[in-house]
Amino acid sequence: VGAQFIEKPVFDLLNDIPSNGQPLKMLWFAKPPDGTYTLTITAPTNQSYQLDTYIYDEEGEGGVQTTTGAVNANDTDTYKIIINGTSSDDSTIKPQVTFPSVLADINTFARWGI
Repeated sequence: VGAQFIEKPVFDLLNDIPSNGQPLKMLWFAKPPDGTYTLTITAPTNQSYQLDTYIYDEEGEGGVQTTTGAVNANDTDTYKIIINGTSSDDSTIKPQVTFPSVLADINTFARWGI
């Protein structure tokens, strides 16, 4: 259905030094059918993440939505993605918040000392 790849940080060729950036995992779905999708983010250890979502309609209108979070082996984050190819205004990505998910987030941040 889609593609997945890792984009490595840029290497500074002029000074012959590696970037201090982190690899970027990208998931790409070209022209997904209209509908509702679920994205679940998991990790085996404590991990923070940044989720940049680009949704465009058939006219090229739309843009990026950035969401950040943290997960661990006992905590997953779930997002509901609604795609409307004719109107980017009707396309959304929202976290699915439940009492157990809030409790898991609190416990994750407490383990991190935040």
